[in-house]
Amino acid sequence: MKKNKKRLAWLFQLLAAAILITVGVMKIDGSPENVMMFQALDMEPGGRYLIGIIEIVAGLLLLTDALAATGAFIAIGVMLGAIIAHATVLGYAINNDGGMHLWLLIVLLACCLAVAWLRREQMPFIGKTFE
Repeated sequence: MKKNKKRLAWLFQLLAAAILITVGVMKIDGSPENVMMFQALDMEPGGRYLIGIIEIVAGLLLLTDALAATGAFIAIGVMLGAIIAHATVLGYAINNDGGMHLWLLIVLLACCLAVAWLRREQMPFIGKTFE
């Protein structure tokens, strides 16, 4: 991977990891906003814990050079699920936040898509196809 491409990937990785680990810990800690969202989805508390753990693991994988693409791929799946939950059940604004939660999901999804694209050669079965 070229030096500038690697730096750009690391920028997206660090931003995504910081967000994922922070929100994952907030889910496990049981912040009232997260409890309310997972109750609305009928996934409280098991789903909240599971998603929190998956987010933390994906964030930690993004902090490695060798497994960043895997972490991005996992996070993309979680973010797509969260966006679908907002589109179908939760709605645009959570606790009158003006849609900030949804925009954070979109920023995180964009960062992870960028990491997955920049590090696509690391992904098994996919990497050779898009080189």
